[in-house]
Amino acid sequence: MRLGGNQQLIFTTQGNQVIIDSAVIGDATITASKIKDAEITETKIADAAITNAKISGVIKSSTFSDINRTGWMLDKDGGGRFYGPVYAEKLEGDVVNGVLVPGIDSQGVDSRTIKYFASGRYRMAVSIGLNVSFVNTNDATQVNKVQVKVNDSLKKSMIFTSGSGTYGAGRIYIPISFMHQMEVGDTSVTITILANTSAP
Repeated sequence: MRLGGNQQLIFTTQGNQVIIDSAVIGDATITASKIKDAEITETKIADAAITNAKISGVIKSSTFSDINRTGWMLDKDGGGRFYGPVYAEKLEGDVVNGVLVPGIDSQGVDSRTIKYFASGRYRMAVSIGLNVSFVNTNDATQVNKVQVKVNDSLKKSMIFTSGSGTYGAGRIYIPISFMHQMEVGDTSVTITILANTSAP
């Protein structure tokens, strides 16, 4: 073919093959295709059978949204999020993490703060357990107060009296447990225990 006075080869044949340097096809029906290297910006596939796939980003459903809490997503680092029921015969890993907080043995005013760290990539339920004990050195009535805060927000609050026939002298153990929900982006939880004993 002659373009602008110069001859240009549009296509050639080699055996039973047709070799085309570049082509724009409006609509094509291809029975079988072998592509060595391809760059596809967008494609719509109704049904696909893929033996192996390497994903450099994420795979997600069309409804996935962290804001609306819908759909699912799997990322290349092995993480994922599922907003909805997940059915499985066996689950392993940090489905629910447990935190055992060192307790307090209070004879006046006492406090303790610990910090639990997480990746922040996923929502996670944290089960927190601790023991608080109050010491009565005599039979006099004593007011015992305990507060547990998570990230400066009051989670548990208890007030009770002991001594003078209620419990008598000795040590009183108060077990406390509760759940805390860590959201995506939460990388730590600060747990503060405040305990004090005083006369009524």
